Amino acid sequence: MISANLQINIQTLRDGVSRFTHEGNGAIPHSFVRREIRRSIQSVIRTISEAGWDAYLVGGTIRDIVLGPSLAGPNAYYPRDIDIVLVGVHHDEIRDRFAHIYSRDTRFGGVHLVDRRSGGLQILYDLWSLENTWAFSVARGIRLAIESFPSTPFLNLDTAVVGIRSRRGRPRPVFENGFIDGINARTIEVNFEPNPFPEICFVRALIMAAKLQFAIGPKLVDFLL
Repeated sequence: MISANLQINIQTLRDGVSRFTHEGNGAIPHSFVRREIRRSIQSVIRTISEAGWDAYLVGGTIRDIVLGPSLAGPNAYYPRDIDIVLVGVHHDEIRDRFAHIYSRDTRFGGVHLVDRRSGGLQILYDLWSLENTWAFSVARGIRLAIESFPSTPFLNLDTAVVGIRSRRGRPRPVFENGFIDGINARTIEVNFEPNPFPEICFVRALIMAAKLQFAIGPKLVDFLL
């Protein structure tokens, strides 16, 4: 949980994702829902590991992990959906590996998975290949590499990228482009303005600012106007 005086850093992101992916045995969550979410996440990570894929957690899940339930609300414990970017993996491979929970292809170019658990619980995932990320197809001068991904999301609070699997003896890889500064300054700002769905970005930015009670940066004000 982030307090008014807490400043986050790279290690904050590593620690948060380690807790989220439940690496190690750890304590078994008391809540049925949290137990099922844990089992689902571990199952998806195990499938990714068995495939040998290079995978990274991205998007709002990281933000919610860092902010904690006091700001992010229930999403800090019960994520609405989980976004994962895979490097060098074709979408046909994703569909084949996850055929048992494959739902549909998304309008953003990803593969949507629905893990239906007991009690009617559904854990949602969006997986997509780095090569199919929209920004890389339209922006010149951006190298096609996971290190470049943080320069492509519309908002600064979506720019964190953290390796979904840690490697023995090596720190979990983390890349970001203004995410840490945005959280520490409590400010939402434009990171990469070109976007195929500007109206959605417009509404989402306003909702996020109101929910988190964060300031809106000058570039975002210009965009909204």
